Amino acid sequence: MRKETIWIIIALMVIALMTRIGSFKKKHPLSYDESVYPRLAVQIMEDPSNYNTQDLYEYELKRGRKLPTYFTKPLFKHPPLFTYLVSVSFRLFGKTYFSAFKVSLLFGILLIPLAYMLGRLLFDEKAGIYAALIMLIEPIAWITSQKIWMETTLAFFSILSLCMFALAVKNYRSYFMIACGISAGFAALTKYPGILPIGGIFIYAAFFERWLFRKRSFYIGLVVPFLMMVPWGWWNWQVYGPDLLTVFGRDGNVGRFFTNLSKFQEALWGLVFIVIILAVGRKRIFTFLSDISRTKVRSVPAFAVFGLLALLGVIFGKYIMNALDFGYIPPTGWKTGMFNKEPWGFYPWKILELSPLYIFSYVSLAVLLFDKKKQKGYLLVYAYVFVLMTFWVAWGAYQCRYIVALTTPLVVLSARSQLFLLDKLGKVPQRGMKLLLQGVYVATIAYLVMKTLKVDLMMAVPNTACYF
Repeated sequence: MRKETIWIIIALMVIALMTRIGSFKKKHPLSYDESVYPRLAVQIMEDPSNYNTQDLYEYELKRGRKLPTYFTKPLFKHPPLFTYLVSVSFRLFGKTYFSAFKVSLLFGILLIPLAYMLGRLLFDEKAGIYAALIMLIEPIAWITSQKIWMETTLAFFSILSLCMFALAVKNYRSYFMIACGISAGFAALTKYPGILPIGGIFIYAAFFERWLFRKRSFYIGLVVPFLMMVPWGWWNWQVYGPDLLTVFGRDGNVGRFFTNLSKFQEALWGLVFIVIILAVGRKRIFTFLSDISRTKVRSVPAFAVFGLLALLGVIFGKYIMNALDFGYIPPTGWKTGMFNKEPWGFYPWKILELSPLYIFSYVSLAVLLFDKKKQKGYLLVYAYVFVLMTFWVAWGAYQCRYIVALTTPLVVLSARSQLFLLDKLGKVPQRGMKLLLQGVYVATIAYLVMKTLKVDLMMAVPNTACYF
């Protein structure tokens, strides 16, 4: 990494710190979760075994407010890493909400260098720097980093595991693969879905890097996060005993998740079949990608890709128009579950409304066909995004804070696609036409950036959004 790049990344992080740290001190309401984690942090500082919200439930019940039943459990439902990090912040800065907020802020800001790291590993220096710049203004991570929520911590360790795996593939060292597993373990100890990146990594390896299955450290990396969860599992067993699975089964969110999966079981079996076919015939995949990346695209699969983009354009047409409408700001609110009845596409199209720069994340499906030297980079991100997006769509409790771990990889795809297309426009032979096309393209990107900043000014800067 060049010194200039280091200073650029540091500057972006400082700007993020300056624009976000003051937002928490503005007069704004706290979501209920933001009061739970600091309280738990104080409890474990006094007694590490006191990791539950039973006293909080009784307190609120006396005030006439009945909380969800999981507040009555003898052990809080989420693993304790985020709460422990808040307690560390309390020891360093004092027991205040502002101290607790600093944990979310820190990991939200660290997504900026992670964007650079992932972009540089998968593509090149320019893609990394541009991805870091976009992450500075990306609304989902920005908003979430200003709340006492665990999702930026979850996102950091999830994406770090992806970066470590990319390092292992690019320049194999056993410690990179083990570091990948450790990062995923910390993600899972923040929140259970932190284990999902391991699924994306396994799928990608089965498709395109099967040589990894001959490496002992690869298996160690896959197993490590589960081993890191053993103490938490043992703690749960000590509290619940044989009723442990029943306790989890009674969780309404878990029931809804499996109900949603059953609705799409035919599609899921179809995907499993496709995965098996692709894993067996992985060598032919790159042959067909090479064929369809020629200047004259004649391959049927290529038309299928462009057909898919056209179909998405039709399905997401309303939301693309919202994204492009400078006056449109996505709705927010404070009603619990206000988006739960939204259609399955809530996340795929909501990200467009929050930042139209995500349009290029979808465009990358076509760019992949022509960016021959970097195709594996796209495919690794697709595997990761596919697993996480499938889970959160099936989970059904739609809140954009849940998908912070998707923002950075999608931003990297967007950055690479934008730069690749700009480079292609620079190769137009007629100078006048080249300047015209480049001017229109840059103006379009500038507009999309301005629209993203408008969303930031209306939603992130005031720090009043809860459900969005």
